[in-house]
Amino acid sequence: MNLLHQQTYFHNMSNIEKYKSVENICFLELSKSKSQRWDALKNSYSELQNKDEYKLGKFYSNNFSKVLACLTDISKMIIENEFLNNNKNKSWYLLYFSKTTYYKYRNNAIDEFLFYYLDN
Repeated sequence: MNLLHQQTYFHNMSNIEKYKSVENICFLELSKSKSQRWDALKNSYSELQNKDEYKLGKFYSNNFSKVLACLTDISKMIIENEFLNNNKNKSWYLLYFSKTTYYKYRNNAIDEFLFYYLDN
């Protein structure tokens, strides 16, 4: 998708629609990663000594891993805590930002994520 088309497409989406899009992408990626990790664990049950080999992040698709690598540190932290980590504390961001600043950064993180994800 070229840059002009992306900007036009993003401009027509509300922040809620963008948020839901990233949420769905991350949900699908997590589901696929969990399935692949489960298959790997079933196939090598006797080799469970090295648990680092079976961390969920190692089973993300190449495209998804590249997107996470391209994000700024703040955007990556927001995407991971908002969508990827099983974070029970919905106010986790208060340790880092005020509520207003968090939502500003979250919108930027979502735009950045969609830019890189759809560019691949």
